[in-house]
This record gives sequence, C-alpha cells and structure tokens, in this order.
Amino acid sequence: MQILILGATGRTGSLVLLEALRRGHSVTALVRTPPALDTVTSALPDAQKANLTVVRGSPLDTSDVSNAVNTASKANTQLVVISALNSRRTSESPWAPPHPTDSPPRMMADSVANVLSALKSQAESAGAFPKPKVIHVSAIGVGVSTANAPWLLRTLISRTNVKLTYDDHAAVEDELKAAGEGVGWVVLRPARLTDDVGSSPRVWPAEKGSIGMLGKCSRGAVAKFALDAAEGSEWDGKDPIILS
Repeated sequence: MQILILGATGRTGSLVLLEALRRGHSVTALVRTPPALDTVTSALPDAQKANLTVVRGSPLDTSDVSNAVNTASKANTQLVVISALNSRRTSESPWAPPHPTDSPPRMMADSVANVLSALKSQAESAGAFPKPKVIHVSAIGVGVSTANAPWLLRTLISRTNVKLTYDDHAAVEDELKAAGEGVGWVVLRPARLTDDVGSSPRVWPAEKGSIGMLGKCSRGAVAKFALDAAEGSEWDGKDPIILS
C-alpha cells in the first residue's frame, strides 16, 4: 500500500506518519518545510525511514499536489491519502481566527479538492491504478455528528471562531461525497483531542447520542484508527466517531 499524508508535521499528522512507517507502508509526505520531519522521524530505525519520501510543497498548490500524488502512486498498488490538516490560528488561543494566509476559509476543503482532482487526472491518463481512498481527520460536531457533540462544544461552534474551522471540515465532506464512485473515502470524527500517543481507539455509535463532556480521543488513537481504515474496508464510505 502507498500512503500520501497531508499535514505530516502537525501534532496528529506526525503520529499518522510514524504509525504508517512502523506498519511497513511506503509513505509520501507533502510538506512545506521538509527539515521539520527530521525531528519527527529521529527515533525510527533506518529501515523504516527508508520507506519515507518527502515532497516539498503546499496542499493548496495544484501542481504540488499533483506531483505528490504522482510520486506516491505505484501501478497495481492502492494509494491512500490521509489528510490530517487543520487550521493554523493567528495566536495560540483556541478562539483566535484562522491565519489569513496559511489558513484561508477553505484551506482543508481546497486541499482535498486538489487531491481529488489529481487522482481523477491520474485515472484518466493512466487507468492502471486500483481505486484510491481519501481519509480525512475531521471532528465530532461536524455535519451529522452535531447531535453527538457535548452541548458546550455545540455552543462554541455556533458562537465563536471555532465555527470557521468546522465549516471547513464540513466543506471537505462535501468534496469527498461529490467525488463519485472513483474514489473511496472515510471521515474520522474524534472527540476532544489529547496529546497521548499510546491509547487505543474505540468507536462511539451515533445512535448512543451525545458523548458527554468527558469524552476525549488521543492523537495516537486517531493515528491508529486512520491506518486501520486505510488497511481495511470496514469504514469505507462512513464517518465513525472515535474515542480513546
């Protein structure tokens, strides 16, 4: 399996990268600053590092994304693109607005749209690749999962700058669902993220209602679930809520 990661230098994306390499996959990372990955992969054995290819560029640049998709692709091998992108804010405050240049209103959605366009172009020109899959790390409280989010989070989404990021996540889902049968997709909806790297993921069925104020999900659990979804088909076309 070939895996292309967007957001590989972020707090969640870096764990996705490490998990993919530890599982022995061939990984391509599209990053603006490749040296940032040296710290991320410093503890890995050389055999795992050898499976990483770094492509310099921005997910908002169509030519950079096309280059990354072509670099990651290998005939007769499925390509899975994992987007762990998230908005960069103007300050460390969680209530600050997204950064105006690094995180325009559709930063995540346009990045995923670029991926889908590149995958479509590749299929039209080559046609020898298995059906690709795109996995997006979203959040509980987006789209149909709104009812499962704690009441405080629902209030914050509706009344603060948090709404801008959630609107972008929702736009990603619109892009994926409009992509047609040529691309598979999975949307992950983690609860409140923590920086724990060792927790195991578990799924919260939507019919159980709100997860409550104490519901949380470690970034490590997100990484593990993302790779499980990449390797299998159980979650294709679904948007599981995950906790740890």
